[in-house]
Amino acid sequence: MQERFGLIKISGGHFPLGAWRSSAASVAATSSWLLLGYSFAGKALLDNVGIAEPAFLGSAREAKYPLLMAFVAMNVIGNKLTATGAYEISLNVGEKSITLWSKLESGVAPSLDALFAACERAGLAPAKVIF
Repeated sequence: MQERFGLIKISGGHFPLGAWRSSAASVAATSSWLLLGYSFAGKALLDNVGIAEPAFLGSAREAKYPLLMAFVAMNVIGNKLTATGAYEISLNVGEKSITLWSKLESGVAPSLDALFAACERAGLAPAKVIF
């Protein structure tokens, strides 16, 4: 882009998640770490607090493989909730912002040629090369 259009500033950010997605991802991440922590230190923690370990937690702690698989599954769920793949490419001209490409609207990533064409349609002239 800079070779073709000269001095342009490229910046980016994260697309904002909805409140429920953000909350669900936080619950999934917290649950996964609690599962992992309990699989290694659960009995000792409960003994130190003076709480008897329930039978279902004891059998879950002893079966490390299903507990670790639950940890991985919760991480996958959390990652899927936060990965939107959404972005927009816009051109700021003074106070005005012109959307060149929106993956939210089109559903696909632009080819380089399509992005160049969108820039030229928005009035961005190719840079003059001086040798």
